[in-house]
Order: sequence, then structure tokens, then C-alpha cells
Amino acid sequence: MKRILILAAVLFLSEQAFSQFNNTISVVYGTASNEYNINGAIGDFGYTGEGSRSFGIGYEHTFTKWLTLQTGVMSADDKLLFSYIVGGKGTFYENEEIKLITVPVIARINFLRYLFVDGGLLFDFQTNTPEVSNTQKQTGVGFEIGLGARYSWKHLSIFINPYAQYHAVDTYRHTVNTFNLYDGGYKFGLGYNF
Repeated sequence: MKRILILAAVLFLSEQAFSQFNNTISVVYGTASNEYNINGAIGDFGYTGEGSRSFGIGYEHTFTKWLTLQTGVMSADDKLLFSYIVGGKGTFYENEEIKLITVPVIARINFLRYLFVDGGLLFDFQTNTPEVSNTQKQTGVGFEIGLGARYSWKHLSIFINPYAQYHAVDTYRHTVNTFNLYDGGYKFGLGYNF
């Protein structure tokens, strides 16, 4: 029995010594097109997406060769063009902006060495609250899905991650109209493995 325990301990320690790094901290930049869905609201108004930029810090922990958990803090700035019609006066336009701080909790499934699919929850907090705004607050829970490629070399890693996000799925509001922000684009990251 003693020999089996010693053998198991040696195998465990050698596996830990020769395994790849399990943690990564990354700087992440994203660019996306966006849409603001008014979910069938009635009226002479609408929104045109003007794009989104995001920046943040990501953290990853690899549990197995194929499973990684991702989290971090992202800051996003979504631009929208609000248009509305006033009877007899024509169409008017106003610029709108939605600024979010997002904490993602995403599971990543790695396959074919460099490729992955990922998906999970987004915990969004809208940081700007203009006095006059035609948008509804996007603070709440959303989700993200994506796929991508990642390459690691020693302590460095880079990735590209096309994604789709749907914000404010659950906003803890009980209103008839819930307007939702969609983002679809690419994230790029440079990370340090440890």
C-alpha cells in the first residue's frame, strides 16, 4: 500500500510539473456592430446602431485540456442614432450612447488544439444615465456566445474571438416594453500565462 501511495504522489507531482499553465490574464479590445431592439414598441421612432468599442481585462482558468472558465471586467461604449417623426415637422435625429461595465462568466470549450467555442452570462451595469434619454437602462443579465482561435507560446497567448452578445435579458424591471441592446463583433486579446 505504501508503494502505491508513493507512486501516485510521484505521478501527480510529475504531471503538475510538466503541465501547461492553468491561468491567463489578458488585455482585451473589441469592436462590434450593434442594434437596439425595441421589441415591437408602437410609435414613430427607431434606432440605428452606430457601432461599439470595448476594452478590458480578462482572466482565464483552465480546468482540463478542453474546459476553461473566463471572467474579467469589460468597459463598452455603444453609439446609437435615435430618429423620430413629429407630425408636420419632419424627422429628427439625436445621438444616444450606452456605456456598460460588464462582468462575463463564460465557459470555453477548446478543440482541435487552437480553436474554441464559448458561451455564458454577462452581468451588465450601465454607467451613464443622461437626464434626457430615449433608451432604457441596460443594467441586468445578458448572455454571450462565440467561437475563436487561440495560440500560446510559453508565457504569451493571443486570441481572436468573434462573438454575439444580447444585453438586458433580465433587468429586474417589470415594464411592458423592454428594449435590448445587441452587439456582434470581434474581441482581440494578448495574455500572460502563469
